[in-house]
Amino acid sequence: MNTDQPEQPEQPKADPTPSSEDSPKELSPEPPPSETALPASPFAIIQQSVANVVVYAPSLKNGPFRQGEILSNVFQYRAFEPTSAEGAFIQPLQYELAIVVSHDCDLDQDFTLRAKIAEGSADYAAHKDNLLLSILLCPVSPEQAITDAIRSQGRTVRDRFRQNKEERYQFLRALDPEFDALHTGLSAMGIDFRRYFTLFTDELYGQLQTGCQRRCRLVSPYLEHLSRRFTNHLSRVGLPLDHHA
Repeated sequence: MNTDQPEQPEQPKADPTPSSEDSPKELSPEPPPSETALPASPFAIIQQSVANVVVYAPSLKNGPFRQGEILSNVFQYRAFEPTSAEGAFIQPLQYELAIVVSHDCDLDQDFTLRAKIAEGSADYAAHKDNLLLSILLCPVSPEQAITDAIRSQGRTVRDRFRQNKEERYQFLRALDPEFDALHTGLSAMGIDFRRYFTLFTDELYGQLQTGCQRRCRLVSPYLEHLSRRFTNHLSRVGLPLDHHA
């Protein structure tokens, strides 16, 4: 009787090296809580946006006057009738600050035409009716001067002035030195729309040679905001009896 057992097939030996599938995956270390970026708060975003808002730009040394341009040391001359043998006399009125409110298109066209007349490429007699006879300006006062003038009307009116909700007045924020052509800056200002005056155009340009200085100009949309409020004040309609009366 044959007692030999059949040979068993050889079993494959296990590989001692673990496969990549079996190896535990390395995880990236999480940043500590102090290094985790936090989302910006809405208040911080608003602050950043406000910081980037530009209200003024420095005036250019040359070129036409611009609507919304603030000038310093502007003079207006008033003639008085003779009251004695000494005859008539002229009284100079000085405005420490004044803002141009004539429209840009008129100022630009006038300046271009005057330059052509000066160089001889345009005839004065043929174009004199197209020149801008005078420039419209408003005196600019320190904010405190306007506040003092309306103090008796109560705090509500003063607050409305600073918010530009009082139709007679315009509040202008302080001018930083970097936006001032003289690099000195100006404190907060105000405009009373009931006070305005004109100067002959050539006279105002001439004052640039005798002490008048160009400081800054309002940029959009602050320029349009001033222009709209000024023209609205001039075009208001007085009623003999208010509707609510």
